[in-house]
Amino acid sequence: MRLKVFILVLLTSLIAMIPVLAQDTPPIPDDVDTSNITADQVNDVANQLYCPVCENIPLSTCSTVACEDWREEIRAMLATGMSDDDIIDNFVVRFGDRVVSTPRDPVIAAISIITPWLMLIVAAGFALYQLMQWNQKKKVMPVQKSHADDAVAKKRNRYLEQLENDLSGK
Repeated sequence: MRLKVFILVLLTSLIAMIPVLAQDTPPIPDDVDTSNITADQVNDVANQLYCPVCENIPLSTCSTVACEDWREEIRAMLATGMSDDDIIDNFVVRFGDRVVSTPRDPVIAAISIITPWLMLIVAAGFALYQLMQWNQKKKVMPVQKSHADDAVAKKRNRYLEQLENDLSGK
């Protein structure tokens, strides 16, 4: 029984490790000399990335331990000769599009840029159409007289006649 539980736990942990093993992380040797990489170079790349753990915080300003480790990883990647785009692509592969402000896929980037403008144009067109319809309804709508209006007008005319009679002295 204990052997079955042990094997089950071992298999479960191996299955849980598959996503971690599938991440496309380049092998970075431990003996990489990062002394010639400045903080500005690291921040140039880190400013283009967002923290995968925190929401909407640039990687360059995030103060979590994970972000400090990722900045050190960026420093090591720069020291091995990787370009800024290669590093950003690596982070996108590992953590998804949420780590970049604009998606790396040109189709998705175009959609994310065009969609708000398209929605604004459609909303403005709809508002203009509604205003034109409202303006036409105001012009076209005839004034309808009801029987109550006729009764009020007759009563008013009777009062006006009485007033004129009283003022003229009749």
